Amino acid sequence: MTATTLRDKDKLTEREEGTMLEERRNFLKTTLGAGIAGAATLLATKYSLAKETPKSTNGVVLGQSPKKEVLYKKTAEWEAYYKAAY
Repeated sequence: MTATTLRDKDKLTEREEGTMLEERRNFLKTTLGAGIAGAATLLATKYSLAKETPKSTNGVVLGQSPKKEVLYKKTAEWEAYYKAAY
């Protein structure tokens, strides 16, 4: 066999080449569509979760409690603790 016949044998016909290109296009269309759908789902989930927790409360759950928050109440026990600690 000569070099020219080997090259001709390795070349694809135009029909085979066109089929390969069409398969590549279809693959890219399918994967691109799936990627867009995945990204849209991710963004929709992100924004729906962001609406559930308002940023103004800084993660604190607000309720209907009529009680006042007391951080410190001066008692004899606290006085003894502070005297021992300092």
